[in-house]
Amino acid sequence: MTNHPGQAGEDLSERGRSIPQDWRLELLTQADIDAWCRGHMVRLRERAEVQAMHFQAAVREEAKDLPRSQKGRLSVRIRDQRAERATPGAFTIEWVKIRYGNSRTQGVLCLSEYLPKGEGDRYPASAFRDLGIAWQRPLVCATEDAFAQIRRGVRLVA
Repeated sequence: MTNHPGQAGEDLSERGRSIPQDWRLELLTQADIDAWCRGHMVRLRERAEVQAMHFQAAVREEAKDLPRSQKGRLSVRIRDQRAERATPGAFTIEWVKIRYGNSRTQGVLCLSEYLPKGEGDRYPASAFRDLGIAWQRPLVCATEDAFAQIRRGVRLVA
């Protein structure tokens, strides 16, 4: 039988990890696994929130002197996955197009339209083709590169 990394009884110290010899996967409880997943998800979510804040700050800085018609309408949302079978702490990072409308009873409405993500860990370039204003495209692409890495991390932990 072949030993694989992480298999019970294997010494992982040669691989740069400090795990004692008597460590056994079968001794881990569901609570231990959930706590490990939640800890990694918290760190990934912090990275995602920092990226989202940098994106929003850069958009505000670039658009401060532009007329309203030239300001971007793209935003980012980080939402918890609330499904019963979701990994503890799991979340999604989604791009949103913001539209404003008027209502006779409620005044100005802020309407969100989620962009289709498709397959994989990143949004395709075609999702941003008609939405981003020219000055915003490089910023969106750079931010999406960082989000793709974070989404991959979430997928691997989940």
